Amino acid sequence: MGVVIRQSFKASVSNYVGIGIGFISLFFLFPYFFTPEQFGAIRLLIELAAVLSGFALMGTNYSINKYFTYFKNDSNGHNGFFFYSLLAPAVGLVLVFGALFIFKTDLLKLFNAKSDLITNDLISVLGGLVLATVCLTIIEVSSANFGRIAKPYFIREVVQRIGIISIAFLFYLGILDFIACTWGIVGIYSLSVLLNFYFFRKLGTLSLKPNPPFYKKNKPLFKDMTKYTAFLFFGGVSGLFIDKIDFVMVSHMKSLDYTAIYTVAFYLASFIEIPRRSMSQILTPIISEHIKNSNFKELSNLYKRSSITQLFMGTFLFFAIWLNLDTFYEIMPKGEIYRMGKYVVLIIGIGKLIDLSTGAASPIIATSKFYPVAFISFVLGAAIGIAGNVILIPIYGINGAAIATSLTFLMIMLLVTLVIKKYFKMIPYTKNHLKLLLISLLFFAIPFFGDWFYNPLLDSIVKSTLLLPFFFATLLKYKISVDINQQSLAFVQKFKFLGFLEPLLIKLTK
Repeated sequence: MGVVIRQSFKASVSNYVGIGIGFISLFFLFPYFFTPEQFGAIRLLIELAAVLSGFALMGTNYSINKYFTYFKNDSNGHNGFFFYSLLAPAVGLVLVFGALFIFKTDLLKLFNAKSDLITNDLISVLGGLVLATVCLTIIEVSSANFGRIAKPYFIREVVQRIGIISIAFLFYLGILDFIACTWGIVGIYSLSVLLNFYFFRKLGTLSLKPNPPFYKKNKPLFKDMTKYTAFLFFGGVSGLFIDKIDFVMVSHMKSLDYTAIYTVAFYLASFIEIPRRSMSQILTPIISEHIKNSNFKELSNLYKRSSITQLFMGTFLFFAIWLNLDTFYEIMPKGEIYRMGKYVVLIIGIGKLIDLSTGAASPIIATSKFYPVAFISFVLGAAIGIAGNVILIPIYGINGAAIATSLTFLMIMLLVTLVIKKYFKMIPYTKNHLKLLLISLLFFAIPFFGDWFYNPLLDSIVKSTLLLPFFFATLLKYKISVDINQQSLAFVQKFKFLGFLEPLLIKLTK
């Protein structure tokens, strides 16, 4: 777990810098540079690209995590693993591009009724985003299997965000029109691919040559790999539908303006899962190794600790967001429009915490022989998500989309937890989860009692200065997460200027 925490911490530094950049762009720059309709159109393109790239990957991102350990041999070009891994995405890209060409008219009709911004030109932009996203995903997942995620995360969270802001600024200045702006975003994604590829080549031997002798000796392995990839392909596409269907449904059933409002709220709530993203990538190959070696005692320990650690970090970040949410809307450009998404933040935030509480459940199932459960859970989740959006959006608007998404998270949490309990005899929840819940309820109730000061900025500064350290210290005192306690102390000891905090942390973490 120490390796996981260290690598996750390094990646999280980039993530949190990216959060800062993303926060500034999402709450201030993009609402200022774009109209809500333009902003909504850009987000719709990116969300559709994520779904279509998931289809184009054909499950390869999952099979790399599970099977790379069986091929890994630097001196032998990893036995042709990367050649075989690229075959399925190549086919997938051909299918996606073919579908975009054939069904282009239908796709335009789906959204043109609500906006004239979605044109033929943007369909080509969508294809470019899909290609870049597929390449990024393959390189990032492969890097994680070499135990290196910090640089890919820095490129995605920092370099890519700054690049997109630069393109948006050029649009605001009138140097680029809207179509050129969207192509500029494709260019930034492509730059991220090139940078990731440059660093990935330094991790070891990169061979795109097949290894026929290895294939002949390990046909059962390849058969199992193909079956696994097929299952996880359908499950993965369903999973992407779970994450993105609300954006598409809001765009179709409401308008691109509401898509922008929903986007701001959704991604603000999504900041709480940043620690899980970095931790999951480094956990997955370790879990795969434990399952391969039947090391279930360590797996159970990893399962519990990943759950409470993720939930600790996610809850703290969610409290920071909820505490300052009204101030965010008060000072952001066009905040009176985007404030409509306030309770989307709360609903999606609760859903994300439910998801975080499962810890390493998803990679445990995905890398075990019970991986068909992932397919079942994703398909059921997609069905609930679609039905929920269709029923709830007409009644509750964008809040209905948020409710449908959070209900999907709850259903998946129950299913994967029960499956792991039945077949692995493990559960992630301990008494520390209950302690975290009770402490959090007390602190989350504070914003409902109103503002402390009339000036919103002063109110946020005072509340954050007093309540955030107190909340964090309380969680340390009650030893919610041993890993967080240890890493907090180690962080303070590493930087001399924070030395004044060491005695307090030692006292809290004893």
